[in-house]
This record gives sequence, C-alpha cells and structure tokens, in this order.
Amino acid sequence: MEREKIRLQIEEEEKNLNRLENDLRQLKNAKIRYHREIEFAEARIQKAKENIIKNEKDQVGAAQRIEAQIQALEAVKRLLTQL
Repeated sequence: MEREKIRLQIEEEEKNLNRLENDLRQLKNAKIRYHREIEFAEARIQKAKENIIKNEKDQVGAAQRIEAQIQALEAVKRLLTQL
C-alpha cells in the first residue's frame, strides 16, 4: 500500500516536471519569436527611414518642376499680352 502511494506520488511529480519543462520550452520559443519580431520591426524602420530620404528628394524635384511650370505659364501669359 505504501509503495503504491509513493508510485502515485512519483507519477504526479513527473507530470509536474513535464508541465514545467513544457512551460520552459514555450518561454524559449516565445523569446525566439520576440527576437524575430524585433528584427522585422527594425528592418521596417530602416526601410521607412530610406523612404523618408527618397521622399524628401522627390519633394525637391517636384518643387523644381512646379517652379519650371510656373515660369512656362508666365512666359505663355506674356505672349498673350503681347498680342
């Protein structure tokens, strides 16, 4: 009878150990996922920074094209007033 109690107790302790090992495995997997998420987020941030730099250059180009168009429009208006 005492042996059976001890055997059941061993089984219970083994179950507890398995649960704890499973918890640890899940925590390790979560850590790996978190690192991947951080790497992905850092890559997205870097890409966004590059996009900002490109956007700023594109804005300068667009402003120059607008200025050129304004000058072209003014030149055509001057032609009209000369008629």
